[in-house]
Amino acid sequence: MDADKQAQARLLLEQAANLLASAENEDGSFKTFDQIELHAISLGDQFTNLLTQRSIDQSVDCENQAPMCPKCDQPGCRHDEPDPRVIEAARGEVQWNEDEFFCRKCRKSFFPTDRSVGIEG
Repeated sequence: MDADKQAQARLLLEQAANLLASAENEDGSFKTFDQIELHAISLGDQFTNLLTQRSIDQSVDCENQAPMCPKCDQPGCRHDEPDPRVIEAARGEVQWNEDEFFCRKCRKSFFPTDRSVGIEG
């Protein structure tokens, strides 16, 4: 990430922290350190999940434009409608539509998104 994007991201994170930080519970009592930390962790997990999801979506969108069979490098034919695929990531679930393609030469199905997102198998 270039310095300009890093500076913009830092500013947005500071604005989010100002918006979401709270030392008080709903009943007016002060939060304990553990409560403050757990709230911050939860928000961090949500951001991590959103960032991961957006990056996966971009990767999948780019890869599926011209899928080639990984064995013979021939163009594949789309096979049915995409199925939702869910992976349990370190900070929550990430989902995308799994496109299945069929190679007539190899007579096998393949999934281009697996390679684009780094899934082996």
